[in-house]
Amino acid sequence: MRRTAHLDVTRVPGVAAAITLTAVRGAARDLVTSAASDETVGGATLAITLDPKGAIATVEQTPPHPSCADIVGAPVGFAIRSHIKHLLQATTGSLLGLLLDDLSGAAAPTGYATMRDRRFARIEEPRPPQANQIDVCAGWRAGGLPARRAGAGEPVPTDEPFEAPPLLGDDDAAWHEMGPLEPSQTRRVRRLDIATNLGKVHVDAMFRDVSVDPDRTERVVHEYALRAVLDRTTLTILEVEAEPRALPFPTDCPLAAASASALVGHTVHDLRQTVRALSRGPASCTHLNDLLRSLADVTVLVNYLPAPQ
Repeated sequence: MRRTAHLDVTRVPGVAAAITLTAVRGAARDLVTSAASDETVGGATLAITLDPKGAIATVEQTPPHPSCADIVGAPVGFAIRSHIKHLLQATTGSLLGLLLDDLSGAAAPTGYATMRDRRFARIEEPRPPQANQIDVCAGWRAGGLPARRAGAGEPVPTDEPFEAPPLLGDDDAAWHEMGPLEPSQTRRVRRLDIATNLGKVHVDAMFRDVSVDPDRTERVVHEYALRAVLDRTTLTILEVEAEPRALPFPTDCPLAAASASALVGHTVHDLRQTVRALSRGPASCTHLNDLLRSLADVTVLVNYLPAPQ
């Protein structure tokens, strides 16, 4: 069973410190693979425009129910979940729910895209963030190199984002359709694979954030992979391992991967509500937490797999 999703965020191009988003569009798909065939068993789309203040102005969706009309007026970004809590509850486990949930973090790479625009324009970066960032995550942990550099008013230690390797291989059915990106866009993609064997559910998941340079080179801003083993009957997490692949601060961000082990012994049923309590502060990563939260979808997807014998 494979679930894939993407959200493309469009911004006003330029080098200004203030970022203006104009649209978010994406799609998601569920695919069941057997020895004989691939079968699409679900799909969803979401298309949003934003007003000049960053609030949602219009929304189009498939499937049409439950209606997403109530998200009009909400801000895209980390605060949106509190604004649309009732809708997230109504769509939990669904493809539409995954797209709505990702409105929280999908815009995160736009800041890095603007930094790349400034680099191409040979414009110096503004003064880095200060103490209000400290201990919000592993990358900004107190005493870490980024926090020390920012406190001294020095540039933070970021690597050149590497060029995005292709997601598609020889299997045309591996991913749902995603169009090309423009330099004014960023993209978040997700994949969640599950299979069963000997009374266990094996999970292989990943997410990737991509920005596009002015020369149209796609670069990876964030990427994590995740592997887990669950008990088939209770969906209790028996093993879990997170692999950081691309993160903004290579000296400190990868330290968050160890926080995934806090999920061992918990079931996936309520992870969208409990992950923040299990992994938070300087041991955590917002982007990894979102990947961990997506494991809750296993409760729905497992029903497409053969029942245990």
